[in-house]
Amino acid sequence: MADLLGSILSSMEKPPSLGDQETRRKAREQAARLKKLQEQEKQQKVEFRKRMEKEVSDFIQDSGQIKKKFEPMNKIERSILHDVVEVAGLTSFSFGEDNDCRYVMIFKK
Repeated sequence: MADLLGSILSSMEKPPSLGDQETRRKAREQAARLKKLQEQEKQQKVEFRKRMEKEVSDFIQDSGQIKKKFEPMNKIERSILHDVVEVAGLTSFSFGEDNDCRYVMIFKK
């Protein structure tokens, strides 16, 4: 009987040690930092979209322009710009070789 009780007790998990609490605290801090970074990225995307909407709106109102070339931008920024242009009812194409060297041109229909 004593062997049975001993084997049961030895197979049970021990209570969490101070190291486990420290690990959990660090994990919470890291999760908070990650959430803050994600919120910053989201805010930057919103600001970029607003800026592109203004540039596209200015382009539409300028009757002397039939096309506009934007500076090279990354894939996410290009996709946001393509979406803004599509919503505005214009045509857009990406040109360039490298991912970070690609630029967008928009055209009036």
